[in-house]
Amino acid sequence: MARRRRNERGFALVMVAISATTLFAFLAAAIDLGRLAFTANEVQAVADVAATAGATYLMAGQDTTTARSQVRAVVAQNRVAGAAASIPQDSDIQVGQYDPQTNTFTNGASPYSAVRATPSATITNQFMGMFGASYNTSTVTKTATAGFSGLGQAAPTLPLVIKDCRFPSLQSCFGDSSCLPRLTLQPDGGQNSCWSSLTDSSSGNSSIEQYFQAPCLPKNAKNKVTAPPVISVGQSINLNNGTIDGLVDDVSGCLSASPPIDTFLVPIVACSSNCNQAAAVTGFATVQLSNVQNHTFTVKALFNDDASGPTGGGAYGTGKMRLFN
Repeated sequence: MARRRRNERGFALVMVAISATTLFAFLAAAIDLGRLAFTANEVQAVADVAATAGATYLMAGQDTTTARSQVRAVVAQNRVAGAAASIPQDSDIQVGQYDPQTNTFTNGASPYSAVRATPSATITNQFMGMFGASYNTSTVTKTATAGFSGLGQAAPTLPLVIKDCRFPSLQSCFGDSSCLPRLTLQPDGGQNSCWSSLTDSSSGNSSIEQYFQAPCLPKNAKNKVTAPPVISVGQSINLNNGTIDGLVDDVSGCLSASPPIDTFLVPIVACSSNCNQAAAVTGFATVQLSNVQNHTFTVKALFNDDASGPTGGGAYGTGKMRLFN
C-alpha cells in the first residue's frame, strides 16, 4: 500500500508539471495576443486618421502628391507599438471615389473625393516564438476609407439649377474662384444653368418666382412667396429654357437687398439635361453670386459646406466628410 501511494504521488507530480507547462504556454500566448489586439486598435486608428486627413486635404484643394505628404505628416503624430506611425508606400494611400450606394471604392477615379489608407505594423512576439520560428513576429494590417458624400436631399434657396459638366475638377475650385463657371442662362450653346419649378409641375414664371426670398422681390410680388420644396437626388424637376428678365431682376434684388442675399443652395443636374424638359437632380452646391449682367451670373465662391441632411449626392461641395468603413 505504501509503495502504491508513492507511485500515485509521482504520477501526480508529473501531471502537475505538464499542466503547469501548458498553463504557462497559454498565459504566454495570451500576453502576446493581447499585445497584438492592442496594436491592431492602434493601426486601425492610424488608418482612420490617414483616410480622413487625405480626403479633407483633397477637398481643400491639394493635389494627390501634396495630399499624401500631408497625410504622412498627420500619421507621424500617432504611435503604433511604441514607435511613430508611418505609411511609407504610395500604394497604401489610394485616391479615388467612393460610392456609398454600392459600397465601392474606385482607385484613380476623378474628380477625387475619397482616400483609402492601408497601414500595417509588425511586432516581435515575446513568448509565441516557442511554438516555432513562424510565430516570432506578427503583422497587423488595417484599412479605412473616407471621402466626401454629397447632400442627398435639401430645400433649395434659389429656383435655379446648374449643369455639372461646367464644374472643373472640384478640388481646384476651393479658394480659387477663377475656375468657377459663370452661370449662363441664354440657350446659345454655352448654357450651363436653367430656371426650375423645383417640382414636376409647370416651370412658368410664377411657379419659379414664388421660391425667391421676399427681400429679393418687387413689392407686388412679396405676398407670393412660398417655402421651397424639399427635393432629393434622383428626383425629376422641370426646367425652363427662357431668359426671363423678371427672374434675373429678382436675383439682382437679392444682391442689392440690405443685408445682401448672395449665397444660395442650388440643385445640380447632369450636363446632358435639356432645359426645355425635366431633369433628375444629381446633387447640391452652395454658391455665392457677386453680380448679374444680362442673363449671366458671376459665381464668386463655391463653398465646401458641411450640410446636415441625408447624404448621397455628387461631390459638388455641399455634404459631409465621413468614414465609410
